[in-house]
Amino acid sequence: MTASLITAAPASALACPVCGLVGTGNNTWAYQAMSAMLTLLPLAMVGATVWWLTRLAARADTERSPATQRVDRIEISGE
Repeated sequence: MTASLITAAPASALACPVCGLVGTGNNTWAYQAMSAMLTLLPLAMVGATVWWLTRLAARADTERSPATQRVDRIEISGE
């Protein structure tokens, strides 16, 4: 049944809207824009994840360092 529906569908319905404009020259910007987006989006996502993890680690270090300093002071004054 699926095969009969696919073969009965017109060819223009199977193509994406950008590909349907082949030959008009108006789709060059779409190909370039989508190529740029598909290239830059994963890089931006990885960069944002690294930035977020760096901030999270820095925040954890600043929260931990006052406690470490207090322990050092107590040990020094206890000697």
